This record gives sequence, structure tokens and C-alpha cells, in this order.
Amino acid sequence: MPVGGITGETLPEFLRAGAGGFGLGSGLYQASISADEVMLNAKGYIRSYKNALENV
Repeated sequence: MPVGGITGETLPEFLRAGAGGFGLGSGLYQASISADEVMLNAKGYIRSYKNALENV
């Protein structure tokens, strides 16, 4: 399970390499951002993951 360098752009690479999960950190949450921004980040990761699954 990769835990570093996970972005919407790198998700497909990790899936092709066989990753079954991801540890999301600063790309998802930072203490200085609002809950709404965290939600937008989460939705972006979900969208990237779904797109990656369709193309792997």
C-alpha cells in the first residue's frame, strides 16, 4: 500500500503496479485548509480513482 507521492495523476501508475489501497496525506488534508476544501480534495481523489479503474 503506497503512502507517499499519491496524487490524482499518479493513481493509475500505482494501480497498474498492483496497489490495493492508498495512504493519502497532505494531498487530502492540511491543517490550514477548511473542511470544505478537504471535501473537494477527497472528491478529486475519488474521481481520479474511478477514472483510473476504467483505464487500467
